[in-house]
Amino acid sequence: MTSLVRADGRLGGRFRYQQIARQFAREIRTHFKPGERFPSEPDLCARLGVTRNTIRKAIDLLAADGLLERRGRAGNFVADYHQSGFDDRLFCVAMPIRNHLWDQLFLSLSYHSIAHERYALICDVTGMNASNPFAEVLPPAQQAERLRKTLAFRPHTLVLYHDAILPLLGPVPPAWRNLILLSGSPPVGFAHAASVIQDHRASWQLGAAHARRVGYGRLILFVPPGSTNLAQLQADLTAPAGGAFPLTEQVFVFEHHPDWSTRIVQIVRDAPCPVAVLCSYDWGAHLALQAFRAAQIDVPSQVGLFGMNNTPWSIHDNLTSVYHDPDAWATAIFEADEALDGGRTGFVQLVPPSLVPRGSTLPLPTSSRTS
Repeated sequence: MTSLVRADGRLGGRFRYQQIARQFAREIRTHFKPGERFPSEPDLCARLGVTRNTIRKAIDLLAADGLLERRGRAGNFVADYHQSGFDDRLFCVAMPIRNHLWDQLFLSLSYHSIAHERYALICDVTGMNASNPFAEVLPPAQQAERLRKTLAFRPHTLVLYHDAILPLLGPVPPAWRNLILLSGSPPVGFAHAASVIQDHRASWQLGAAHARRVGYGRLILFVPPGSTNLAQLQADLTAPAGGAFPLTEQVFVFEHHPDWSTRIVQIVRDAPCPVAVLCSYDWGAHLALQAFRAAQIDVPSQVGLFGMNNTPWSIHDNLTSVYHDPDAWATAIFEADEALDGGRTGFVQLVPPSLVPRGSTLPLPTSSRTS
């Protein structure tokens, strides 16, 4: 049996038994037929120069994924893996990819999957939702149906943008070794699960800290209803440790509300000092900028504008942006995948934001300018 291990030793796993399992999986597909006996554990140990425990853990992975069948003293035999459709190099990404943020993440995942020897199965859950015209995704039942069809390929890892769809899928098959959520916490009772999420609270705090540092005296939160715990967010941003930044008002309206532009313009005009406006998205900051220009409110001396996610609107309109790097997010997803492969139980991994300051905020004084 010819080994398919690469000359540089890179087999897409952090732990030796993972590398061996993936090497064996490729050899099974290339050199074995269903029902054929697989080499014994002592023979494999001698061939690879590793301990029996390492070989046994690799065999355990292959058995759990349906490539091998254990038959007691008779040994291990190749399963009918052609019917199972399993491929340990597949991972399923289910997200609303007709959205600038998800598009960026999808492209980054596709790029990084090459280095991790994976192929991506994409389940687009975007579509027209008659019950909610502003929704970016299909109703949950339709999302679940699309996802079930994609999961027929039995991917190694399932990446979901939200955990709300999980109850609709029913019991999780054993072959779904890893589950990674992009929001929410890992589900209770699922050992091979993690959450890799943008640190939204850190995003607000980063924008507020920059606004305070460059000289704005008031802060407005321009967010849609239900997007965050506003009471807790206000407590965080006005805490003495944070510089006791006063908020003139919590703004609960967003771009779809009919009078949001009138309200936000009036707040800025009534403020006794320059105001910083933190928006949930760059699109909201873009619309606010148009309203301020129409009202002849000067940016940045009267108002500073912050958006989230560094979309083309922020670049075109020179808006300061709190940015979540999609490459950092994709890297964190694969790191979580390897940690789950290594036996770590459910955990949350936060992806920190960075600030992209532009001409929409007051310049830092020369004495306090930082690199």
